[in-house]
Amino acid sequence: MSGKSRFIDYVNGSGSGRAAAGFWFHFAGPDEYAAAPGNPGLFRKTLEGHKRYFESVGFEIMKIMSEGYFVLPGHRNVDVNVPDTITGAVRSSPDDPWFAEQIGLSREISRFVGDGAAVYYTIFSPFAYLSFSGLCRGEHIYSDSFAPGLLAHPSITDVLDTITRGVSALVERILTDGEADGIFFAVRAYEGVSAEDYRRFIEPGEREVLRRAAEIRGNTILHICGDTRGENDFQLYASYEASAYNWAFGQGLSLSEGRRVFGGRTIMGGFDSTRSGELYRGDREAVERRAGELLDGAGGSLILGADCALPPDINCAHLRMLRDFISSG
Repeated sequence: MSGKSRFIDYVNGSGSGRAAAGFWFHFAGPDEYAAAPGNPGLFRKTLEGHKRYFESVGFEIMKIMSEGYFVLPGHRNVDVNVPDTITGAVRSSPDDPWFAEQIGLSREISRFVGDGAAVYYTIFSPFAYLSFSGLCRGEHIYSDSFAPGLLAHPSITDVLDTITRGVSALVERILTDGEADGIFFAVRAYEGVSAEDYRRFIEPGEREVLRRAAEIRGNTILHICGDTRGENDFQLYASYEASAYNWAFGQGLSLSEGRRVFGGRTIMGGFDSTRSGELYRGDREAVERRAGELLDGAGGSLILGADCALPPDINCAHLRMLRDFISSG
């Protein structure tokens, strides 16, 4: 069985063998998250970085980092701290280079890894794409102070509907023309946004993107980001249309609790993604002990992974250490 097929089986709860695993990190810095399209140097750096990583470690998932494409077309002049700037600034065309370059990136990486790995493209919540416009002004990627005021804007529903259509169109083309096997869909809570407002304004777009992905390909991994001051509603996300769930176990939801909340579906995670974690430190005994604990307590389909992206300067030999431990069992 190919690495691609084996990983997809794990995502859908029917994997064979001891375990599957997948880890990733950024190939660009935060100052480059909004530096595309129209940046051939960044495109090449991202493409070659993924290729080198696959050749170095060879996990059965290749998660594509959408470096440079965090800001939607037409959003560079949007200031989410001044909500009136969002009006009329959300149009996007499928012919825009923002679409074409991402589809090309996905296709090139998919053809490079072949059947060796399942290719997953990173897609964010429609509301997140709107929030990322702050990157063009040097704001932190997880700055949330704007969110309550933005959701109070009278046009916010129409704006998010338009963004959702654009993101859904990207997902469709990534899964077809881009030849990806699934999407890695990132969601999170926002500080100051009530559960009621999240469900009213943010949830509908997220559900629509997931619905479109399931309609075309399925195999979706839902990433519930822990880099937030807000409180993630795991019960809400449990009803989202996904095959596997990834979150930071330290967020207040353990592996066993997540198994119950997410209805026995596949779970991905377990390792600390920071520089204080076992993987970054390269402590073989600690890595193998943690992996063994996770596998022994899995209680169902488990893909070993991290809370989020690993530090980009991690030694890939540490990841091969885990890969070899899994394959030796």
